[in-house]
Amino acid sequence: MADPSTNKQSLYPCKDSLAEAREYINSQLPITSPNDMHAALMIYHNTLLHVKFKERLHGYGKPHLKTSTAS
Repeated sequence: MADPSTNKQSLYPCKDSLAEAREYINSQLPITSPNDMHAALMIYHNTLLHVKFKERLHGYGKPHLKTSTAS
């Protein structure tokens, strides 16, 4: 499955990390327009999806089942 958040030409692009997304939103403060607020939230949302997709792709965050090695 291709990562849908890799399209850098998107209206609401994703950042490389959640920290970068937060820094971007902080740089836009104060946000007074509802449209600007929506855009900031969508960028953060897309970044979150992107980060979770990468984690799942690379196996991070999977529960590890402890197996018994009793003989």
